[in-house]
Amino acid sequence: MTAFNDPFAGNRSQIVRSTFQSSRDTEDIAIDFRFPFVGRPLFIRCHFAGSVTTKADVAIRLAYLGGDEFDLDLYTVQRRGVGADLNLIWTPDDIRHPSPWQLQPRDGLKIDWTNPGGVTWALIVGVVRDV
Repeated sequence: MTAFNDPFAGNRSQIVRSTFQSSRDTEDIAIDFRFPFVGRPLFIRCHFAGSVTTKADVAIRLAYLGGDEFDLDLYTVQRRGVGADLNLIWTPDDIRHPSPWQLQPRDGLKIDWTNPGGVTWALIVGVVRDV
């Protein structure tokens, strides 16, 4: 068994979660989540429910305050939908402070997914606030 060096030991109160949820069958995911503080992303999770089995890619971009021309593609998680939830987690080495993933106020993450129709979803973005 390998010991896990918890980067948040003693600072669990700094973890903040923001939840975005849709109950409309035809709605795509098109979220521009801006950090209201200096912080780092921890995870993005999305659960899909419904009877439609068609899958679509989830695109995740870094969104910078300077404008769309400075945004950066981070990840494309392929074929997500009913039966294939999204569970993206940054590694402890990525998010240890100081981190290259530290974002400034009003920087953030853009998350997009095209709904094939008839799918509901719930998305959670986990972030940690740097003091």
